Amino acid sequence: MPTPPYARPVRLSILLVTRPAHLARLVALVGMAALVAAALALGGHPLAPVATSMALVVTALSLDVLAPLSGRAAALGLWVARAGVAIGAGAVLLPDGGLGTALRVAAAIVVVAGLLPVARGAGRRGDLPLRATTAVGAGLVAALLAPTVGGCLVLGLAWLSVAALIHAMSLAWSRAAVARA
Repeated sequence: MPTPPYARPVRLSILLVTRPAHLARLVALVGMAALVAAALALGGHPLAPVATSMALVVTALSLDVLAPLSGRAAALGLWVARAGVAIGAGAVLLPDGGLGTALRVAAAIVVVAGLLPVARGAGRRGDLPLRATTAVGAGLVAALLAPTVGGCLVLGLAWLSVAALIHAMSLAWSRAAVARA
């Protein structure tokens, strides 16, 4: 039996157009989760690797926000980036050493390779600008390569800047719609 249209999941990039305030709150929550993980890491808490891993998983689930509204290459790039984040989230839980570090570096390379098509597809009307993808990519690389020294701080600030960008874009769109009316 096919899934009815009202029960199908909605891509987060579509919510950028239809419900930007909800999307900005969701992205801000992801940023706050990363900031909590960074605070735990900076404080030397024993649960810091678990919190960092959870922040990376939540980020992987939220990467759809960066997706352009059209383009197949960006969708494939998001899946590659998610795979890299998943590998990195598992590697963060491994003890520091050769294998854990090698997996985190490989995950960072995969994430950057996955976000390149997303960044190339950004910039059309209705999409987030290139700087949003760049900021989240830099935050992911920092969180993967420096999890014990608060790398999630950069990731959290990147997501909060994306939330502010979504809010500013929605205000600009609403003002433009009022000016046209």
